[in-house]
Amino acid sequence: MVEHLVEEIRELVAANYDLQFDCPPGSVMIVGDAERLEQVFHNLIGNAIKYSPSGGTISVRVEYLDAWVSIAVADKGIGIPEAAQARLFQQFYRAPNANTPGMGIGLFVAKEILAQHGGDIKVVSKENDGSTFIVRLPLANVGQL
Repeated sequence: MVEHLVEEIRELVAANYDLQFDCPPGSVMIVGDAERLEQVFHNLIGNAIKYSPSGGTISVRVEYLDAWVSIAVADKGIGIPEAAQARLFQQFYRAPNANTPGMGIGLFVAKEILAQHGGDIKVVSKENDGSTFIVRLPLANVGQL
């Protein structure tokens, strides 16, 4: 699902951004609502594009860690001030340096969707040096299928 989404978005932004995808061979399965999870990654990749300069690189990296899959969306855009990071996933909150229109609900909704799937999200960011949003979701076990 994530690879398919990256490929769709890559076609749309290829003239302005370098969208990279890195994933180990094979696939993994998680139990969840594919439409809602796609919404999460569409939001994260969209934000990376929105807050990155034209010509920038956005990377999506998938890693398997024990019983978890980790998906990181990274950019080299405006970054998020350290003081704003604690409130970033609150409803209607926008970092003070957010320079594009928005309501401040996308990351809140993403966090709620991930929580409903037993997952979580965190951010690593430095102002003027980009952001990385890291999603963790539990892998399905045979008993769940």
